[in-house]
Order: sequence, then structure tokens, then C-alpha cells
Amino acid sequence: IVFTIDSARSEAKFEINEVLNNQPFRVVGTTKDVSGEIGLNPADPNLTDTGIIKINARTLKTDSERRDGMIGRMILKSEANEFISFAPQSFSGLPKNPRVGKEYTFTTLGTLTIAGVSKDATFSVKAKANTESEITAVATASINYPDFSITIPSVPMVASVEKQVDLTFSFVAVKK
Repeated sequence: IVFTIDSARSEAKFEINEVLNNQPFRVVGTTKDVSGEIGLNPADPNLTDTGIIKINARTLKTDSERRDGMIGRMILKSEANEFISFAPQSFSGLPKNPRVGKEYTFTTLGTLTIAGVSKDATFSVKAKANTESEITAVATASINYPDFSITIPSVPMVASVEKQVDLTFSFVAVKK
């Protein structure tokens, strides 16, 4: 059974801590511009086959247009690297007999590509089949942005930026 991500009801988000104007600040960036497909085999969940999940880096928005411009041009270089992607390769902890209405927690290991650099990443996932034709899930991971050859330019108002970035991908997928 193939499910397609409904971008209108889905969201990709990053969060990172910085010191802005001598005050701790949590930067949050979001976009609804996400896409992908998930192939589920209810008879044998270990045969789950998820395609590449794509997030349009050009559409990430924070609380500041100036920050958004800096993220796009200087940090993610989204003119050359429009998409952030995750290509799942394996799953661990999938249920043997999944049931509609029950939430399951598992992990997926795959290749995360940000700003043209690909690295292995593991996402923790909480997923639930709401009906036979709709699933919801929240996948989370923490990465260190220097691992992806990302540098954050120094600007006067920002004293420091933590290396850890928290990623959250919340989605609704519907049966094709």
C-alpha cells in the first residue's frame, strides 16, 4: 500500500539555540513544502519501503526575514541545494502485527542530505494508522551542523550558536 505525504497537513522544522543580543534564543524554522511516499506492507511491516523524503530548503521560515535570507544564502546555500532529503535505508522496532488506531515507536536509519552533504542519520519515529487510508507520524533527530560542512557566519548580534540542531518532521500521509 502506497501512502503519499500530504504537504498541506505536514511540516518540517529545525530548532537551534543561540545567544542573540546577550539573551538565550531558540531559533525555529518551518516549512510545509515536504513530499515523499511510504510503501507499507501490513502483512509484513519489515518490507516497508519508504522513498526519499524531500523538504524544500528555500521555503524554510523563521521569525525574521533577515535570518531567513542568511539561512538560505549563506548557511544552506539553497540556490544550489534546493532540497534537504532523507533516504531511509532500514527500520528497527517495527510492529509485527500493526493495528489501526495504535501508536508505534521505532527508528529509521538513512542518508540525510543537507546543503549538498550526505551523512547517516537516525530518526526516532512515532507513527499511527488513523484509518486504513491515513497515517500520521512524527520523526525526530538531533544532528551537529558542522558534520554537514555547514558554517554559520559571524554577525554582531549573535554571540554564539550551539552545534546541535533538532529536526522534526510531522506528517500526514494518505493512501494513493
